[in-house]
Amino acid sequence: MESIAITSHFSLSGPLDYADLAVLKARGIDVIVNCRLENEEPNQISSQEYKKAIEAQNMRYASIPVRSLVYPKDDIARFKALVNAPQNNVHAFCRTGKRVSHLWALSQLPEKSIDRIMIECKEANVDISVIAEQLHDLAKLSK
Repeated sequence: MESIAITSHFSLSGPLDYADLAVLKARGIDVIVNCRLENEEPNQISSQEYKKAIEAQNMRYASIPVRSLVYPKDDIARFKALVNAPQNNVHAFCRTGKRVSHLWALSQLPEKSIDRIMIECKEANVDISVIAEQLHDLAKLSK
C-alpha cells in the first residue's frame, strides 16, 4: 500500500488489502473510510468484508461511496465529521486515492482557505486542480 499523509491526522491511498489494516493500526489509525463503490473492479473486497476486518483490528469503519467528481453535500459533511474530529486519526481509500483527496479538500471549507487547502495538497504531492471550481463554488456558499 502506498499511503499519502495530507495532515498528521489524515492519510489516503488506493485499495487496501487485509495486511494493510494491521500496518494502519500500527501507525495509529483508528478510523478507516471506504469511498469505493461496490464492484468497481473484479474480485474487489466488499464493504461488508472490509467492515468485519477493520472492526476485528479494533478500528472504526465508515463507508462513503462516491463517484468521481460527484460529491453530494451530505457525503462531504459525513466525511468532514470523521476527518475533522480531533480525536480521530483517519485513513481513507478509493480505487486510486483521487476521490478521497477531493472529498478531503472539499471537507476542509470554510475552516481552511482554498489557498491553504491547495498548499497542503501540493506539499503532499496530491493534485486537486480538477475540483478547483467546486472548491470556489463551495467557498462562496459557506460565507
